[in-house]
This record gives sequence, C-alpha cells and structure tokens, in this order.
Amino acid sequence: MLLATAGHVDHGKTTLIKALTGVETDRLKEEKARGLSIDLGFAYIDAPDGQSIGFIDVPGHEKFIRNMAAGIGAIDLALLIVAADDGVMPQTREHATILGLYGINQCMVIITRTDLVDDIQADAAAEAAEVLVKQHGINALATHRVSSVTGSGIDALKKDLFEYTAGSTKARSEAQADVCFRLAVDRSFTVPGAGTITTGTVYSGHAGLTDALQHLPSQQSLRLKALHINGRKSDESAIVRRGHRVSFNVANLGASEILRGDWITSNEQSVLTECIDIELSLLPDEITRLKHWSSVHVHFAASSLTARVSLYEHRHLEPGQTAMAQLVLSRPVHTVFGDRLVLRDSAASRTIGGGLVVEPYSQRQRSYRRNRVDTLLAQNSSDPVTAMRRLLEISSKGVKAADFRQGRNLKATIFSQILGTLDVVSTATELRDSSVEDELLFAKHELELVCESLRVSISDYHRQHPEEAGMPQNELLGAKSNVVSSTSVALGMMLQRRELARSGNRIKLVDFVPKLDTHSAALLDKIYVDIGPQVTKPPSLSALEESTGLKLKELNEQVKPLVKAGYLVPVSRNRVYHPQALQSLVSLAQTLHEEQSETGFDAKTFRDRAGIGRNITIEVLEYLDAAGYTRRIGDRRFYNP
Repeated sequence: MLLATAGHVDHGKTTLIKALTGVETDRLKEEKARGLSIDLGFAYIDAPDGQSIGFIDVPGHEKFIRNMAAGIGAIDLALLIVAADDGVMPQTREHATILGLYGINQCMVIITRTDLVDDIQADAAAEAAEVLVKQHGINALATHRVSSVTGSGIDALKKDLFEYTAGSTKARSEAQADVCFRLAVDRSFTVPGAGTITTGTVYSGHAGLTDALQHLPSQQSLRLKALHINGRKSDESAIVRRGHRVSFNVANLGASEILRGDWITSNEQSVLTECIDIELSLLPDEITRLKHWSSVHVHFAASSLTARVSLYEHRHLEPGQTAMAQLVLSRPVHTVFGDRLVLRDSAASRTIGGGLVVEPYSQRQRSYRRNRVDTLLAQNSSDPVTAMRRLLEISSKGVKAADFRQGRNLKATIFSQILGTLDVVSTATELRDSSVEDELLFAKHELELVCESLRVSISDYHRQHPEEAGMPQNELLGAKSNVVSSTSVALGMMLQRRELARSGNRIKLVDFVPKLDTHSAALLDKIYVDIGPQVTKPPSLSALEESTGLKLKELNEQVKPLVKAGYLVPVSRNRVYHPQALQSLVSLAQTLHEEQSETGFDAKTFRDRAGIGRNITIEVLEYLDAAGYTRRIGDRRFYNP
C-alpha cells in the first residue's frame, strides 16, 4: 500500500509522517537547513497484518510542483494535510486539483496543528478541506484532527490507515495480474561497493529479480543484483507489485544513464512515442482559453517535459471544456492507455488542466482531423475487449495488434485470450502475409461483406469483358493497391479459399474461362508450340515471327487479346510465358524464400535453380516484383503470399 501527502508548504506533512513512522523524510542538507521539503521523501511502517505501508512525502512549495507530481502517480490513497491555524491555502487548492487530475479518487483529510487552535477553528478548516476535495471528485474517507507535537489523534489515524490497507490489498493485486510490469524511476545514484541503485514506484504488474526487465528509453536489458521493497532488502524469490516502492541494484548501467522519468518495464513493453492522443480537460477556473498549438508543461509519472497541444476539432478550448487532442512531446516517452497527466502553462506557473492517455502511439497530424475523434472515442474504454470491438467496427485499415497490446499494457497471453473472444482475421496468422510489417486485425464479419462485394464486382467484370482473363487487381483494389485495407485482406482470404484465382495481374472467379475468337485461338495454338506449360526459357516474340507468319509489330498487336485473356503472361516487352510455366517460377521463388526466409534470395541463386540464364532471370524477377509476388530489398528478394 502506498500513500502520499499533499498540501500547502509548512502545514506539517513531514512532521506528520515522522509522527506516524518515526522516520525523518527530509534527507537533503538544504531541506534540513531550511526546514522545507524540496524533493520526495519516503518512509515505511508495518501494519498489524504484516503488510508494509509506504508513505511518499511531497514538497508543498509551488516551486516544486514537478517533484510533487512525480510522487503521486501510482499511490493508493492521498493524505490531504491542512494546518488548523491556516486553513485551506493556495497550494492546498493546487495539490487537490492535481490529485483529481491524476484520478486519485480517495483521500483522508488530516487537520494538523490542532494544539494551536480551538475546536471551532479546527472544524472550519476540516469543513473547507472536505468541500475542496469533493469539488475535485475525491471521496474523503475520513477526517482526522491531529497534533504531531502532543501526539493527539495520531493513534486513531494510524488505526484507520491499517484498516484501509487490510481491506484493499487483495483486490488491487488481482487487478494487476493481466498487465505488464512498469516502474517509474524517480532516483538513481551510486553506492560505494554496490554500484548503481535506481528507485521508483511500481505502476503496474508483477516482477521478480530474475525476470527479463529493461530500461526505457534505452531499451537496454537489465542485469539486477539485488532489490529492496519498501526500504527492506528482499531475497531472489520476492515479487514486486503496485503499491511497492522498489530499489534495484543495476549491474550493467551507470547512475547517469538512468534518469528521473525513465522506466523499468518487462520486455513485452518496449515502444516509445513522441505523439500521444489524450482526452484533455481544461480546468473550470482557468483564466484563459487554450489555443491550438499552445506550448505547455506536461507532468506524468515521474516525467516532466514540454509539449505542443494540437486540438482535433477546434481552434481553442474554453475553461471547463473537454476534448480530444494530441500532445507533440519534446522527447520520446513511454506511456500507455489510462495514464493520467497534468498540464501547466508555458511558464510552469499554474496548473491549467489534465488529460487521460487514449492513444499512446499516435501519428503527427499536420491539420485538423475531426474524423480522428471518432476513432479515439471508440477506443476510449477501460475494457480492452470493448475498445477492440469498437475499433474493428470502424477501421477499414485494420487495428495494429502490437500497438493495441502494448498501448493497453497487456501481457501477450492475455491479449491472445481477448482475441479468442472476438471473431477476427489476422494478416499474420490467417493470411500468413509477410508483406505486412505489422500484424493487422480485422473484424471477420466485416470482411465477409467485403468478400461478397468483390465477388459481385468480378462477376460483373466477367460479363462486361468475357474476352479478358479477369479484372485488373489495381482496378479492383483502387488506386492505392499497395495499401493494406479490408479490401486487400478480403481478397487474400478469397484467394486462399480458392474462391478467386490470379491470372497474371488480374483476378478472376476460379471457374471462369475467357472466350477467344477463331483467329486468336489459331494464333495461340501456334505460339503454344514454342511456349508450352513446361517451357521456363521461352523464345522472345521476335523469334516467333517465322512460326507465326507475322512480323513483330503485328505479332505484338495480336498477342494483346491473348494476354488480356490470360493465356499468355508478358514478363517483358518482348517475352511472354505460358501461365503454368510462369507459375512454376513463382513456386520456385516461394521455395527459395522458405529456405532463406531470414536473408531472402538473390538473382544468382534463382538463375541457377531455374536454369534460365541471366537475362531472362532479370526479366522474370522484375516482373515478379511488379506483380507483387516478391519484394526486393537491396539485392535480396522475399516472397509475398
């Protein structure tokens, strides 16, 4: 269980924690000299049931808001501290605002320094604090009046905290079983004889000392020598989880390489981003509207950085309004759906609003995109099944599986279970499509509707052009035929199910046979004498002048109907293949790809296996590239299903 203080400077936050735990959380010389908390402080106490309660003492001065924000992102309960003799003060209000923006919905109100006032004044301070937290959607579980000097009320507060801890730990642990481990780093330093020590708060998931963990943003795998949980050394079998303060002894990175705002995560979580889409809320009492492309300071987890705000629908956002927006960040960060953040103005002088991360891996938008809002609204659900179902319903370009899984911070096993509850088609598994860099997911019932549309389009084309082998693929898919969409995926499904077939760069119904007139049929018979189904090294068209009795120019013209009908396949301007012969070379490309799937195959290997000579090899491979059978990367080629 992890708790944090909040409240105005010099209202007794540090003194209260010392009264509860016996620990002085001000560790810096400057803090001790000035009697003022500057950075985060930590203390721990054991509950009667053996559980450890961690306290994060945050600075109350307005100059150290970034440090305050770094300490409260993953707490379970806030302690809002208000001095009875001062009452609610400016930083009390700002801290309460930040608690609300971070989604912290429960607190205990602690009225300190009650030994300095009468009951009436203490009651007034308590009432004002209770009203304040309620305004920010925070439920005050209890209000305690204490004096750290006399000890009055400390035991009652401690008992209340123990009872709260006992009732909430099990549910919190079960809720973290499906998600990846994430720890937000807030300190890193060197200890003589031990090496690098990095500390932070666990945001999600479970992990042990021997688990595969990494540092972000470097993506460097970590070698861990030891760990402490809530201030105590733990053995190798210990499991850290949300609610723990953790320090790792890192063997392979220096303290200067791990900074506040970095993360330690499981290896399943690796993507960084410079653009995030958020649900942005401007505070009702903000003094000015937020304009499109305003510069802001962003605080989330232990990070503090600057960003530009790109509004999707409007030129500005009025105080009290909520809208979808994009943050273009000053540096890459790690974040996932549901992370909360706080926005301060460009001068970092006041808190202006907050946001909920909806899409962690967004793309930079150069102009207003109102239609983007529909996508964000669809996925803005805490239930990943609901979000995936909504996205599948509205996306014609598919849902990137890796982005969704990592964006939701889901373990791979859990993500597979979620997909098992949905009727989806994957470009990677069901279509075995290696041409798509990212696995894309589509709703199967939506694809079936697209399949029927394709079937109708091709049937109509056959009726209108009975002399052609089929409908040109580019025409079928549209101008952007190289873009993966529901149409291209549906086509792949129908080809695999043998409902459709390829004839060169055309698509046809499997049982369709194009019609030829008598003259074209006779010419085809002559050509087939030299260019048969087994001939993988056919003569050029100029070499067929004698056997066909036609000059090259006339032969080229009369071959065109045979090409359209699919009886001949032109691999170059002066060479055609029998479809079966060309298919044998396509099969060879597939075989070579399977034999060398990691590196691809080169032209020399293809030439030697096909036995067709260098010039024809170049003609054939360039045709296979253009037709989409292969992809060329440098001097290597990879087969596309």
